[in-house]
Amino acid sequence: MLALIFAHVVASEAPQQMRVLADSARLATVLVEYDAGGKHHLAIVRGTSEELDVPGDVCGVGADAKKASAALSRELRKHDITEFGVACTALPTSTKASDQGSLRVAAVSDGKQQVRTLFIDDVPVFLHKDDASAVTTYLVSGSYGRVVLEWVDGDGKFRVAGALPRADKNGVDVAGLSALKSRPECAVSVATNIPLENTVAVTVAFALKSKVPVTESQTTREKSVVFASDKCVDVANAIAAKVPGGATTEQLTWKAAGNAGIVVALGDTATSK
Repeated sequence: MLALIFAHVVASEAPQQMRVLADSARLATVLVEYDAGGKHHLAIVRGTSEELDVPGDVCGVGADAKKASAALSRELRKHDITEFGVACTALPTSTKASDQGSLRVAAVSDGKQQVRTLFIDDVPVFLHKDDASAVTTYLVSGSYGRVVLEWVDGDGKFRVAGALPRADKNGVDVAGLSALKSRPECAVSVATNIPLENTVAVTVAFALKSKVPVTESQTTREKSVVFASDKCVDVANAIAAKVPGGATTEQLTWKAAGNAGIVVALGDTATSK
């Protein structure tokens, strides 16, 4: 449990502040931590990255607890936050990622940085690049979202690597996309908006057997578009029908990464809330 993980890095009587650890409005996930009633708590809510004042004994009993919970709800609403999982009875569970098993991390170097990919049941769901070489990865799962935490040797503290969509496999129909028939001239490149490039795009690229790294889209778009050369329109139509959130198709008019015949440009609607 996270209570054990955080025991040696968080004081039991910290100031009554709610600290936002991860804020990703597009993924509808915010992980916050706070201390109340002498206990340390984590909660997942939707909102901003501002620090919030937290009432005293949210986890008390009787009338005082009700008042404290109501005060917390009012504070969240002031910051335009919809309360999701603020609770004092249980923390989200955390699983350590090992190099094997259903939850694992594969780390490689791209010549400049370490690239760590988080797999769940052999499906990549998250990718993170940085200069750290000794990192332990944890997947924190709550009722309303998932957050990737990392412990970096030498830092003595946890950091938030990013947030994941709630849906399994990032809401991607991996089996359906993997089963689509293609041709060598219709190789796929995936481009997308930040922050999808580290989550949904990684899973889509895996399912479509893309041989090139995910790239950042030149245009921020709400709806996904599958661009195809004249020889690959049929394949593009099949892909568009299975892209999470749906997609339209357009003609590919530029030289894509890896000379791909298809570019899957993911938009905001590809994120499963």
